[in-house]
Amino acid sequence: MLKNYLLNRSSDRLARFARGLRDTYFRALSPIDRLGLVITDKGHYPPLLLRREVGDLAAFETSSAEFVAYLKLLCDLKPREHVLDIGAVVGNSPCN
Repeated sequence: MLKNYLLNRSSDRLARFARGLRDTYFRALSPIDRLGLVITDKGHYPPLLLRREVGDLAAFETSSAEFVAYLKLLCDLKPREHVLDIGAVVGNSPCN
């Protein structure tokens, strides 16, 4: 029982350390990512630390573009109109 407790405890510590290391890595990439977003006219996207929480970064961009296309088609959404997104994790999608 003590052996299992100690193994679980060290496993928890290792997992926390790995998460901290991963978060530090993404924080270090954040300025480069922000610059890339501004250059590609995607400066309104949330920070890298938030975007990666919803899954693959490429899927984040393609899924938002897909739903904007649906809104334009189905709701006759115009370029100057806005959409209020309630309940999304990071909730930014380019609507212009």
